[in-house]
Amino acid sequence: TLTVVNLVNVEDYLRGVVPNELSPAAFPQMEGLKAQAVAARTYALRNRGQFEASGYDICATPACQVYRGRASEHPLTDQAVEETRGIIASYRGSLINALYTSTCGGHTEDAVNIFEGEHEVPYLTGVACLPERSAWDIVRTAASPRGFGEGDRGLNRDAALLIALGVLDPAAYSE
Repeated sequence: TLTVVNLVNVEDYLRGVVPNELSPAAFPQMEGLKAQAVAARTYALRNRGQFEASGYDICATPACQVYRGRASEHPLTDQAVEETRGIIASYRGSLINALYTSTCGGHTEDAVNIFEGEHEVPYLTGVACLPERSAWDIVRTAASPRGFGEGDRGLNRDAALLIALGVLDPAAYSE
């Protein structure tokens, strides 16, 4: 087996990560891109050495952070990385576990309920993802979700689940 390892400094690594984790074409707001750069930098530094037994520090896939190298760099995300150079997020003197995701389903979960060994910290508690949550208001399908009664107005199964979990208001979907 051959493992190809790209040796780059953290700031150059981020130039190949940030545009793949938060598309500058879809989300060109500089402050959001800068926040992504700080989160990605913090994640990379906190998880450095995670794959040491395999001969590298961090993977290049969604399991870690999507890294596609120089070919994926973008001027906006390069600027975000440069303007936040060296900035990390910490809690009580240690790098935070800077977890992030591209979608949340309307609400995130407390880390203690997902990750083994994770202790409760104020920065890893569940919150509503309001833009994504409101997007469910327009999601429709011809198929009725299983276990959802009459008058469901064509909700898809995911929206029905979010109603059942209390994330969406069922009154908005009643006849």
